[in-house]
Amino acid sequence: MKKKYLLKMINDGFIKAKEQGLLSGTTANSYFERVQTFVNQKIAKKVEETRNEKLYNPKYWKGSWMDDYVEEMVDDYHYDIITAGTIEGRIHAVHKLAELVKTQKIFGKGIDKIRVGLKGSVKKGEGQLNRLHQEGVVDSRHHVTSIKPKGGELELIKEAIPKTNRNYATIIKVLDAQSHTGGRIKAELKLQVGNIDYNNQLKKYINDKNSFNRNIPIDDMYVDFYKELEKGKNKGAPLFPIYNHLGKQMSADKASLYVQEVLHRAAEKAGVNYEGEIVKKDKGGNEKTVPVEMRYTSHSTRRRYGQKEYDKTRYWSKNKLEKEIGKYLNLQGSNKEKIIERIENERIRLNHYNIKHGKPMRKFHWEELRRLSVSLKLGHSRLDVVARYVDLDDSAWKRKK
Repeated sequence: MKKKYLLKMINDGFIKAKEQGLLSGTTANSYFERVQTFVNQKIAKKVEETRNEKLYNPKYWKGSWMDDYVEEMVDDYHYDIITAGTIEGRIHAVHKLAELVKTQKIFGKGIDKIRVGLKGSVKKGEGQLNRLHQEGVVDSRHHVTSIKPKGGELELIKEAIPKTNRNYATIIKVLDAQSHTGGRIKAELKLQVGNIDYNNQLKKYINDKNSFNRNIPIDDMYVDFYKELEKGKNKGAPLFPIYNHLGKQMSADKASLYVQEVLHRAAEKAGVNYEGEIVKKDKGGNEKTVPVEMRYTSHSTRRRYGQKEYDKTRYWSKNKLEKEIGKYLNLQGSNKEKIIERIENERIRLNHYNIKHGKPMRKFHWEELRRLSVSLKLGHSRLDVVARYVDLDDSAWKRKK
């Protein structure tokens, strides 16, 4: 199936629902636009990865794809690329499509069901909307946001995880691994025997966000940690197997949701969450202070890692920062050129004014190199995302050269 036929089928389906009085015209159009974005950003990528256009046929979709898409949007929210309302709108639209396919047969014969993950709710404590709630992706009077750790929170949380949990030891190790290299929880849970390169002391994240592979150095003190995890396991076996109540091993998708739920409950029990305030702008651009619930989430552990990486460069010279970035790039193998291209795009973005006025493009300033180094190690390339992860130094450190 071609993408254009899929989009026509979806649009016709929403029109049919509108004609049946199930949706207003405005709602039908809005739903189509949001599902179209899902198709363009996720389904098209799956087709490109597999080189198989049959995946445009909704009957071949997997529920985990929508779960992954939600996780990707959560990342985008955490560095101000997308709003919580936009994410919620896309989730509602995709699940509405699935509902109409099932109950109203808007796709006709042959496709009476499509898989888009578990919708659930915050009240039920399950599904993609609850996932947003856990990660602090909530736009409301009681806005929730993810903590930037100040020190000691993760240790308190680990102590609050019940030792009676059947996966206790593995969860503790997953959190330790995440704090060591800043990976996403799901990226850690996807690690297998063979993903640790002991000769070069690298951890290999395969098919991380946007299906991108990346290599992160591991400290000497963690070499034995990973070797111990591999003991007695065959190549390709998960380093962090998580089991359900029946003793069956969970998929990385389900294990990720499970571990994050354990983390959510432990953070509440440990008392590390707190009430705070943030300044937000309304539609008119006016600033207002709103109450927030500061909550420790899986992104908080990434922030912990990012802060450590940022702080250690405080007294580094510009030359040392450039060498550190070059060292990181040389570890990335076949992805090196793609990352260099992304870095150059960032430099072009920073030189917008110079390019517009025909002036020479400048190089990265000292502080920008600090942020670039951290951004790359977190799997990004934009400098502005770093402010979402770490507390930046005072102005005294914001030297330009």
